Amino acid sequence: MRALLARRFPDAEIETVNLWEPTSSGESSGGGRLGAKRPFDLICSNGSLEMAPSLPQLLPTLIGKLAAGGCLAVEFPNDLYEPTRALTRMIAADGPWAKTLLPIAKTRPFNETMEGLYALLSPIFGAVDIWEATYLHAMASIAAVVRWMEATRLQAFLSALNDVDRRIFLERYAAELREAYPASPDGAILLRSRRLFVVAQP
Repeated sequence: MRALLARRFPDAEIETVNLWEPTSSGESSGGGRLGAKRPFDLICSNGSLEMAPSLPQLLPTLIGKLAAGGCLAVEFPNDLYEPTRALTRMIAADGPWAKTLLPIAKTRPFNETMEGLYALLSPIFGAVDIWEATYLHAMASIAAVVRWMEATRLQAFLSALNDVDRRIFLERYAAELREAYPASPDGAILLRSRRLFVVAQP
């Protein structure tokens, strides 16, 4: 993201911060991390805010960090009900690891509608644009899907398990994915990835 912005706006000063990071109390410290040195012409986030438990509080606070005419641009994965995600929650709730994994499943991220985002932002932003895009990823195999998910959505679950339970969890996950994602005629496994985009200005 930083490199892309630097190419698009070569004369701009670009600051990279973690817009959301939990404090010891579990609350967001993101807004304060932007500092108060000067207002920003653009605040953008590519997916990281989906994990913020206090998203309804965090997004509105960002308006105070924008310069006049500035813009907030954020993007969220919106795949909570896709099989790759739903099966994770199902397996987490059904096994010897349930007591450990259920709290994680309940805090897994972003579950907001376009209407909900508009209701949150429209009272404080003068202009709000929201849209959704669906990407289709052709994966080589179920194993490739599992590897992708291991590096993203499954991390929090797998890190809470011992080696034996982690292996069993992944075996069950792969078996359920095979049922949910039959191969296309050319052998590819087709995954839909839905994303929500928000552009808002004071």
